[in-house]
Amino acid sequence: PIDFENGTVSSDFLNFSGGMTSVIANPVKLGINSSDTVAQIIRNGGDIWAGSKILLNSNLDLSTMWHISMKFYTTAPVGTRVKLQLEEPTGNYSLDVLTTVSGAWETLNWNFYGQSNTFDRIAFLFDFGQVGDGSANSTFLFDDIQQFVGPAPATPMPAALPIDFESTVLN
Repeated sequence: PIDFENGTVSSDFLNFSGGMTSVIANPVKLGINSSDTVAQIIRNGGDIWAGSKILLNSNLDLSTMWHISMKFYTTAPVGTRVKLQLEEPTGNYSLDVLTTVSGAWETLNWNFYGQSNTFDRIAFLFDFGQVGDGSANSTFLFDDIQQFVGPAPATPMPAALPIDFESTVLN
């Protein structure tokens, strides 16, 4: 887990395309996150993929713990896209989740089921698809990044042809 309380500092982040990450005193000690220290990304200009990444000490083991979660805070509107991108020297894999609150901490979860164990860095691309303006709505706090065991994705039930979409079995 990465909790920014000791060990991870601002200089551990590699910023790119208009994102700037720093480790700061938690300015919003409320709700689910009362920790003393968090990471903050401010997106100001640059590209729609502006963000920051951190190199890991070893590859992520996604063979059994394919879920990654983190606590996240923003005043940006509900539905802001938060992209988490796992990277390796020859490629990457990313997933998006949308925020469900504004002005409060929430826990966001990504399911990387089926991905390889070759990823050794995590990129944070918050409000992906928009150019940041340095305002409060382009400022994001995050903390307590961790892997955990969770359910595998649901396996769809096979359907028989013909399919007419009148059946209550199909969803």
